[in-house]
Amino acid sequence: MAKIHDLIDIKSGYARYVNLVQTFDNPTENRARMEQYMPVTSHRQAFERLTRALYPKDGRVYLLTGSYGTGKSHLCLMLANYLSLKPDDPEMAAFFENWARRDAAGAEKVRNLRGEGRYLVALCEYGVGDDFDSMVLRAISRACEREGVEEVWLDTEYHEAVRQIERWEAQSQAGAATSAVFRAFQDELQRLYPEWTLEGLKGDLADYSQEARAIFKELYRAVVGNDFTYSKDNLVQILTDFLGNPDFKAHYRGLAIVADEFGDLLDKGAIRVSTFQRFAEMCAQDMSGSRLMFVGTAHKPFPAYSGGGLSAVDFRVAADRVTEVPLQSEGLEDIIAAIVIPDKAHPVWQTEVAGRSSTFNRFALTSGRVGIFGHLKGPELRKRIIENIYPMHPMATYCVIQLSKEVGSNARSVFTFFSGAFSPGDGSYPWYVAETDVVVENYAPGTAERLGVGYEALREVNMDVEEGADIIMVKPALAYLDVIFRVKEEVDLPVAAYQVSGEFAMIKAAQKLGWLDEERVMMETLTAIKRAGADIILTYFAKAAAEVIRG
Repeated sequence: MAKIHDLIDIKSGYARYVNLVQTFDNPTENRARMEQYMPVTSHRQAFERLTRALYPKDGRVYLLTGSYGTGKSHLCLMLANYLSLKPDDPEMAAFFENWARRDAAGAEKVRNLRGEGRYLVALCEYGVGDDFDSMVLRAISRACEREGVEEVWLDTEYHEAVRQIERWEAQSQAGAATSAVFRAFQDELQRLYPEWTLEGLKGDLADYSQEARAIFKELYRAVVGNDFTYSKDNLVQILTDFLGNPDFKAHYRGLAIVADEFGDLLDKGAIRVSTFQRFAEMCAQDMSGSRLMFVGTAHKPFPAYSGGGLSAVDFRVAADRVTEVPLQSEGLEDIIAAIVIPDKAHPVWQTEVAGRSSTFNRFALTSGRVGIFGHLKGPELRKRIIENIYPMHPMATYCVIQLSKEVGSNARSVFTFFSGAFSPGDGSYPWYVAETDVVVENYAPGTAERLGVGYEALREVNMDVEEGADIIMVKPALAYLDVIFRVKEEVDLPVAAYQVSGEFAMIKAAQKLGWLDEERVMMETLTAIKRAGADIILTYFAKAAAEVIRG
């Protein structure tokens, strides 16, 4: 017997939190994300805007903005793969195929724009690096290491400092006269910075630590008598040489720098505007035939960071160089549609589901009458809410969405239920469609009993009644409103409902975060329990509710 799961493709790639760097560096996880990603409308629009960086004339400095849960990191992961992989690689084939299921013309457009060749993709690690310069240099260094190419392409002041220490070490081992300078350097390091070791200093210099660079320069001046200088002492000069290297150009079309949570750096003011301006000017040019592009993400529009340590004048200079790409919050039903993909061409769908048109039409009319999904017209509501999220009843889908808005975390709560990404066990949508036969009349009265929902509870209730119970108590209350209702219909005894501490704490926590009106939600939940059939309610809100009722 076919299960509903046989007709449904569940795309969970957009549903889970993404650590951009870790996921991209893990080939297995990265491939799975690519294959499971189904781009929603706002993602396709933003992605197309970002790919304009491939045009000959473009500023190529973008800030992708959006609130939590809009999928900025997911989109950056797709962009990193788009630039790093070849268009005909299997992962990209799956990416374009998923896109084409939503927008065939758009998929063909971004595929053709990509062209041949690869970009070196440097992913900046969140919270790592003292400022913009060191964050970028560290990301490029990691990208070279990941690709297995010679990091000699990347020549910086930090590298020269390490080379200088190693030259002193070699001369000291050879007994050269300059070994006295090296001993003096070590002595000064121990005297001024006893918590530092020579190897630790070299390691932090190799990791682009500004503190290590400052210590090295101070000690160098003390033992040599001159300032330490190197021609490649700024980000622009370093990138110019890097992009102009013939070996680099033989391997790559350009360099793409992606900084997830770039807004955190802006908040700290950890960016030199003069450097960023010159960096942005480089992005707008073809550097000896190699292209440089930058994409950062933030939770706020760029102007909202003007108080983050940058002066108003400096901020305006930086803002003029940045193209903002706002990632709009998607309607939750659209996000569900990106996770749940029914195969309507499947023979079983044609024979067992497509014939339910009268039921689907009735649901659409009833939904309109009771005022749910009012922004959708009848035919669109039937297709997007009833057919495309089969076999969810539209009222059940509406309740999941509303609960996620009121007491959950918006999109992520919807992800949890429909993808099973965090809770694949009993109760999730994937569990239901895997366990349920297609031929079961999922909408008929008595479906819950046939699927076992509430059956065990009623069996226990009947046993309690036979043993002489005076009161039947159901707990937890909110999760078992249907059971309360059915118990009330089943037995001729008072029914008590226990609103447990977890339900109480959930409301308290949400109120503390400013997500809801505690008094209103408290009374709504108690009213729901009463309306379900409870004669007695046990609740930690008892005193507060009594005060509200008394007025």
